[in-house]
Amino acid sequence: MEISSPTKIMRFLKIISILTFIFLQILPTNAIQPIQSDHTFLLTKINLKNKEHDWITFQVFSPSSTPINLKGTIFTSEKTIKTIQDDFLVNSEDQITLIFKSNEKDSDTEKKLYTSNTGLVGTSATISIQQNGKIFDFFCWTNGNTSEKKQLAFEKLKEGNWHSKNINDCFDSNQIKANQTVQRKNTDTNEKADWIVEKAPKPILKKKPSAAKISTPKRMKNTISKSNTSQGNIQHASNKNIFINEVFPNPKTDDNKNEWIELLNPGNTPVEITGWQLDDSEKGSKPYIFKQKTIIQPQEVFVVFSKESHLSLGNKEDSVRLFNTRNQLVDEVEYENGQEEKSFAFIPFINSMTSEKSSKWEWVKDPTNGKTNPVYTIMQGKVIKSVEFKEKYSFEFETSSQKIYKVTFSEQEVSGPIAKASFKVGNSIQITGIQNNIQAIELKYFEILSTFQNPSDSYLKNAFLIFTGIGLTGSALVYFRKKSKHFSANELNNLEN
Repeated sequence: MEISSPTKIMRFLKIISILTFIFLQILPTNAIQPIQSDHTFLLTKINLKNKEHDWITFQVFSPSSTPINLKGTIFTSEKTIKTIQDDFLVNSEDQITLIFKSNEKDSDTEKKLYTSNTGLVGTSATISIQQNGKIFDFFCWTNGNTSEKKQLAFEKLKEGNWHSKNINDCFDSNQIKANQTVQRKNTDTNEKADWIVEKAPKPILKKKPSAAKISTPKRMKNTISKSNTSQGNIQHASNKNIFINEVFPNPKTDDNKNEWIELLNPGNTPVEITGWQLDDSEKGSKPYIFKQKTIIQPQEVFVVFSKESHLSLGNKEDSVRLFNTRNQLVDEVEYENGQEEKSFAFIPFINSMTSEKSSKWEWVKDPTNGKTNPVYTIMQGKVIKSVEFKEKYSFEFETSSQKIYKVTFSEQEVSGPIAKASFKVGNSIQITGIQNNIQAIELKYFEILSTFQNPSDSYLKNAFLIFTGIGLTGSALVYFRKKSKHFSANELNNLEN
């Protein structure tokens, strides 16, 4: 573009200014939004009297599956003991260890941080995790003798909602012996009752821990005999569907007596299973043969305990098989990753949005031997009241059909930090749980569909960028206007030529 005079330069700059203003006005809001971070931190273990290396562990929680960058995170104990200077990427629920008195390089692959700081004070002190000036989590301990400096450090902690007003209500450090660790229970109430003392292993500085095997449990087979002969009002089991409904392989007490297997009769008539066999995997226990006149009533379950069957199920993995009198395999269930006091149950699901019904195997923490398994309901909606942390955690949830539910859960289902980050007012979520009554849901698991962005925040950010653009353009206009007044005759002739 050829410019022949200072006047044309001014016109050109005015056009640029107008176009910049229009562009900023029509730019989509989400195009200029900074990356939002809803992550939070939770201290989990603290070893402050280790003879070799003090260390702490913490977890990061986020409702997003996107990796979290801990760059800029600060750890303090009355003064800064560690600042993460470089990119350090982790995923939600990762456990990270900070090891003292070490010059090794931080490693996000091994989830280890290092500091040359000599260690934590074993008598009375505090430790906190901060980012962008905000205290995310903290812990304090005392032996009963506190200086004014330590009292001031505690006052700083109270900004993070530590419930106590007295530093002597911090954890009693006299309880902690050499090489012991203070470990968080499954609570986050910001009180010393959240913590207990346990013996702690020394942290491994170089060896990378192996990844745990994760596998999904599944129903292996379901082969049913098809004949339709009957005798009176009682169906013979060889002619009617009987299913394995729930397995309890790993009780806290005596396995030989308290393991159990539950069968279900989903039909409308009683079913006799005399002579049928219940067994575990091949080359396992001796099969259990059902006694004479063993009858399962319609829509009811029948429980066989190990003290009667003498079946010995594997705590972690095994299979359960059901055979009819013809030695045909009627049903088989295989499980993996068994957990103590949890049962492996065939759970029915109903999608409240589509009315679609389905079923699948789940590990559940509330076994229901002797009862039919509860139905899990799937719902979508928005959080309208944030989490309350009482004996039972809860929040309020509204569906698209404007039905309001109180959703309850425990620390085992969703930990406090994840709940705070996930169940914010305005967030759209999908929940799966047991509908106890018309307005109450017992949460089992959830999925974040979208997070709420405050419109006023977006407006302010847009306005700031718009006025910044106008200001810069205006400054350029003023500069060139002043410059044009000092053009010499030769410069004007050169511009015109």
